[in-house]
Amino acid sequence: MKFFQKVIWSFIFVVIFSIPSNLSFASFTASGNITMQNISFDSGTTTFIVFNSSTSDSIGISSGSFSIVNPGLFKVGSADTAVKAFIARKDNITVACESNLIPGTSYLTVPIASGTYTIEPSANSSCPSSGGGGGGGGGGGGSPAAPINISAVGSNSQTAPLTIGASQNGQLLQNLSNNTSLELEVPVGAVTGSTTFRITELPVVFVPPTASYFVNNQIFSITAANSSSQAVNSFLAPLSMTIKLANWPLDMTNVDVFYYSETSKTWVKVENPTFDAVNKEVRFSVNHLTMFALIKTAQASENITVNQNLEAAIGNSAEEGDIVSRIAQEKKEIASQSNQEKYFIDNGTATTKNIGAGERGAALSSYKGVYGAAPKTEANWADVLNIANGRWPLAVSKKIESLAYTNFKKVYGRNPNMKNSTDVNALKMIGYGVRATKARDLKAEKEALSKFAKIFKISPKLAWHWNLVRAMAYSGVKK
Repeated sequence: MKFFQKVIWSFIFVVIFSIPSNLSFASFTASGNITMQNISFDSGTTTFIVFNSSTSDSIGISSGSFSIVNPGLFKVGSADTAVKAFIARKDNITVACESNLIPGTSYLTVPIASGTYTIEPSANSSCPSSGGGGGGGGGGGGSPAAPINISAVGSNSQTAPLTIGASQNGQLLQNLSNNTSLELEVPVGAVTGSTTFRITELPVVFVPPTASYFVNNQIFSITAANSSSQAVNSFLAPLSMTIKLANWPLDMTNVDVFYYSETSKTWVKVENPTFDAVNKEVRFSVNHLTMFALIKTAQASENITVNQNLEAAIGNSAEEGDIVSRIAQEKKEIASQSNQEKYFIDNGTATTKNIGAGERGAALSSYKGVYGAAPKTEANWADVLNIANGRWPLAVSKKIESLAYTNFKKVYGRNPNMKNSTDVNALKMIGYGVRATKARDLKAEKEALSKFAKIFKISPKLAWHWNLVRAMAYSGVKK
């Protein structure tokens, strides 16, 4: 096997370049999407895609087996429609798995941890339990294993929650204003139990410190909470973040990544960020969560003192935007009532009074239609409140999401792009009945009703019918 030491490969000509079998590279960085040929698959072979910016100490193909040593942020996919999933194994133990929902676009993110990983294509769309490979065995009952790799995508008008457990890794891509997005990568073992991550954008409504300014006038707030809604701020393994700036500043001199220190009331420089002007990305790792920002200073600086206006802005934004905390209180309020459904529809809660009893009833009907039962627990009512507030529910129904995918294709004549936040948000509206947060548009609703009748040859009657109508009227999806 040929072996090249200490080489960083820049595949600018990736469209015509591919990696044949029985080859290995050290100190690997991909500067574009790369095809890896002759990967063993079923009785033949397939081709992998290593996505742009993937890094590792080395990669190699030996006898059809694709291996990665000490990966950084490393993403693997395939355009082969026969490949239904990707499985990452370390020491013959499954450590990550991701379905190939959109061939050529979907990908598996390899855990960011030292070791040698083997990536395998699978013809089965379901992921195996973590544990040793091989061996058949008799059939039997039991629940399917929880997916090892979890992902979520949010739009600039919809915050997406990412919930993972200790044995799972996850990616949260939150699209924001100014054509900016922030991607959070959480490796296996970073959390001790079920943890929900969210990314929000805080407005910069204050005078910045002297001779400093926030790039694109943006502050990124990243939060995590456990199953008891308690804040989680530190982690057992580093979290990776990527800020993607479509509007890349012409002058990045003295621009650095800073995090906000609650203790010192200063913005403190993040260590060793990577600025990639070609791909317009800034990448860095942290082991705690707070607010982050790209700040340009007059000269290189380790920290920036916070002024009173900044303190006030942070306080106001947190108070106004803390919908998560309000829902956490309201779910308890409803669950304590003797007639929960009547209380919710007739009285509402602080976050749902403005939408009226009819829309509250519709949110409740959507929940029942999705999950096949009335809400009873606090967690159930949290998802009813999420739906009513235009937020995605935390409980996932694969059956409902599959039906939403099918109906999306029927309405728009194409598959949804799972990397496009507008398409993903439309799927949530279609599947779960997530309410529109825009002001009512009677003209758009009339056009959507006409379109629904033309496509399905009926008038909307059921909850899922109305979910489709709302998505057509308000999601913003284009053919």
